[in-house]
Amino acid sequence: MMGTIRHYRKPLESVEMQNGVIRIKEVPVVPELFDLRRWAAPPHLTLVHTKEFLAFTRRYGVLSTRPSGEIYFVRPDDVRRFQGYLRQAWEGNENVLEQMLVDVRASLRVLPTGLEIIIEDLWTLVRLMFLHDHFSGRTKICANRDCETRYFLAVRKSQKFCSPRCTVLINVRRFREREAKEPAPKKKQKHTGRKHAKAKKA
Repeated sequence: MMGTIRHYRKPLESVEMQNGVIRIKEVPVVPELFDLRRWAAPPHLTLVHTKEFLAFTRRYGVLSTRPSGEIYFVRPDDVRRFQGYLRQAWEGNENVLEQMLVDVRASLRVLPTGLEIIIEDLWTLVRLMFLHDHFSGRTKICANRDCETRYFLAVRKSQKFCSPRCTVLINVRRFREREAKEPAPKKKQKHTGRKHAKAKKA
């Protein structure tokens, strides 16, 4: 049976940094259906790399909250903790992968076309989207150790690099390493012809 993820969320009126804490104010309405296609990249792929937690919250919504009416306060360290947790799962930590399914809150709606999985919590959405890609064999780590965006979603199961740029960089590096290990060719001695002339005279 086919299943479709539906994400419901409240619109955000404002997201700003105050005294090192992210302050979020939601619009006081019933959570609305959000079109996931509005995101250029899925939230789990952005979260695993981001260094700008304020920008992440503005784009994707509240990941970790301490509710106070319609106003929420989020510490960047809280978001960083979720990021670290996601990275461990991406790297294949079995204990973390098991914990990713703990306390998953979602509603199911049965339709003639299949199941609708209704999610209002962003962290639950991140986990389910990650697990879907993980069990499909798409969550990979770039073979280029110097890559700044090492975590990626593979198009092919055999894919080892996140981009053509990393593929070229590693191929060039390996070529140079092989060249450095190969012994330098011996230089051939050049004959000037004078030696032969002297021999004939003698």
